[in-house]
Amino acid sequence: MNKLMLNLLVRKVKQGDENAFAKLYQQTYKGVFSYAYSIVQNYHAAEDITQETFIKVKLNVHAYKDDTNFSAWLLQITKNLSFNYLSKSKRES
Repeated sequence: MNKLMLNLLVRKVKQGDENAFAKLYQQTYKGVFSYAYSIVQNYHAAEDITQETFIKVKLNVHAYKDDTNFSAWLLQITKNLSFNYLSKSKRES
């Protein structure tokens, strides 16, 4: 999905459009999961991180600046959550 279409979906999500959020999820979850998995190397943890990423997107979409790089913003959230997971796992072991 191109940057223009993603930004259009994000604008709709900001307005509370649940269908737009579902479409945004469908279009981006594979990339989010793959990125999380590449960091944590654990399938189930990557699934959890993917879910948490989209919860954060839903709760914080108002903080996203329109017409910037949504994919970069999305993957930064994923990266932060993935490294948080690794830090927590290290402390617990």
